[in-house]
Amino acid sequence: MVFRNGVAPEGSGGMAGAFATVFLVRHGESTLNTREESGGDGGLTVRGRYQAIRVAECLATVAADRLVTSPARRAFETATIIGERLALRPEVDPDLVELQIGELEFIPRGSMRQELSTRVTDAWLAGDEDCEFRGGESLRTAQSRLDRAIARALRGEAGTRCILVGHGGLFAIPLQFLCPDARPELLRLHPPLASVSVLRLSPLSRRGELSRWADTSHLIDLI
Repeated sequence: MVFRNGVAPEGSGGMAGAFATVFLVRHGESTLNTREESGGDGGLTVRGRYQAIRVAECLATVAADRLVTSPARRAFETATIIGERLALRPEVDPDLVELQIGELEFIPRGSMRQELSTRVTDAWLAGDEDCEFRGGESLRTAQSRLDRAIARALRGEAGTRCILVGHGGLFAIPLQFLCPDARPELLRLHPPLASVSVLRLSPLSRRGELSRWADTSHLIDLI
């Protein structure tokens, strides 16, 4: 994957001046991923660090104005590696923490957990923004904090290019609020580890289009 002048190849040509570009990066592989666990705050594995280096390389031509990260260790370590390559200091934003799934955190991964999760995500995709994970958050809440994080990063400035490092749950279904034309079948899926998605948004309304979804071409020989 190669970004030229800070935009993805299939962006909406001629509109860059009126829009801001947001690069959403899911963190690299962490110790939690290798144990297939949720919750906790594991750091990057050796593989995860290599993934973060690849992300940094593919974003090196972006000329980003800001680099913002979730406070979670796996995200912050990913952002630090990107920041070293791009000469940007990561800014921590608590609103970029992972989707809060409540009691599901304590249910082992398997068919029961998947069924309970699917009930909520199906309701979200059907338009029920107030359906929530038991003990967790609703789609409306997740969308609101993602919107706040992006608003702080963009600062209402057209032409701004920002990199946000965070998590698969937050960078999935909640995006339909920002990009209403995005295909629901894509947003149902968590973006892969160390993938890059690109949003082209109005810096004021923070609404626009998903111009690239969960790209992993920079990881091809690591997969």
